[in-house]
Amino acid sequence: MSITRLIGVIFFTYALFSASSAHAWWQSGHEAICELALRSVKPEVRTRIESLLDEPFPSTCGWADEVRPDRPETSPWHYINSTPTLASFNHHPRPASGDILTAIEEQSDLLRHSADPVVRAEALRWLGHLIGDLHQPMHVAFEEDWGGNRYRLTLPPSLREQLGEERSQVNMHSVWDGLIIRHAEITESKPVVSLLRESPLTTLGNPVIWADEGLELLHRPDVHYWPGTRMETLSEDYLVTHRDLVLQRLSLAGMRLAALLNRLMTPTHGPEITNDVSSSH
Repeated sequence: MSITRLIGVIFFTYALFSASSAHAWWQSGHEAICELALRSVKPEVRTRIESLLDEPFPSTCGWADEVRPDRPETSPWHYINSTPTLASFNHHPRPASGDILTAIEEQSDLLRHSADPVVRAEALRWLGHLIGDLHQPMHVAFEEDWGGNRYRLTLPPSLREQLGEERSQVNMHSVWDGLIIRHAEITESKPVVSLLRESPLTTLGNPVIWADEGLELLHRPDVHYWPGTRMETLSEDYLVTHRDLVLQRLSLAGMRLAALLNRLMTPTHGPEITNDVSSSH
């Protein structure tokens, strides 16, 4: 691992655990994704999920962040770095230390084929978390700013009070991880899980396609991530404007997770379906 990447991993871990509630999608987002997935899987798959775990599936979906201090080698599994010139992650080189696409592929294989229920239970926890991470666009952002963690924004006093934030500055990663969700929950007086929409998937796609969706979102001028479009102060209008997009990404993550678990945990099904994340679009 390069020194630059090692520093990035250390900072990313620090950023996740030092700021208030600072988990990817934060806990409420991850639980909402897994709750939606659990509601949407086949009944027999739900039974298998519940038999593998000793606690409700949604409550396990923040576990992958909780183990990072004790398992630092897993930190790169939560993201994949892009650059301003990258158009697609298809055939994009994979780092030896791992990334989120490789981790999803490996954990999918373990969940589907391992005979050890302990291994399968851990793989299920990983997939519940990582499918969520992959739908948060800052998890496919630039290495140079550590996935938006170094992109700092001033938080005006009125917005700080509304969000219950003590920090006068936040980073763009935390805006997408949780502040947009928190604002939606406050203004709607509802938990985020009740704001998600179940919708049938016309196609499941694969993790590379989902990563490319995040990359496309980062290009959007209204997201203000791309060089030349960045802003200095976070506004309530930004939180409101991107609320539906965040809820859409959370809903997609939940429905895609359900479809993936149906494929991986149904013993008898049709033709073998590859989960090879290096396959072409």
